[in-house]
Amino acid sequence: MAITFEKKEIPIKKYSTWIGVGVVVIILIVVLLNMDMFSSRLISSGFVTPVLPSVSIDYEFLTSDEIKNLEPFVNFPDFNAPYIEGEVKPGRENPFLPPSQAKTTESQASSAATE
Repeated sequence: MAITFEKKEIPIKKYSTWIGVGVVVIILIVVLLNMDMFSSRLISSGFVTPVLPSVSIDYEFLTSDEIKNLEPFVNFPDFNAPYIEGEVKPGRENPFLPPSQAKTTESQASSAATE
């Protein structure tokens, strides 16, 4: 018994008119959008330049009493500088260890320092 394969052909003629209409509609949309974009560019790209307002800076304000009465910012210590006893000590040596392991390594380091 032989196996036969049947090809199911799509009726291209049946859909060709709708495909043609779709292509024409897409082309019309693209052309109309481009015409709109080009026409707005032509109108706005005229030789008329906008008039910019003049800027005046009052430099006398820098010598006024308001500026003279300002206080300087507070100087913070450098965070990378070595700490002085009595001030805030930096955190754990290895902040990536869990707290339980960090305590054991700190106690080992402090016991080694006292010996």
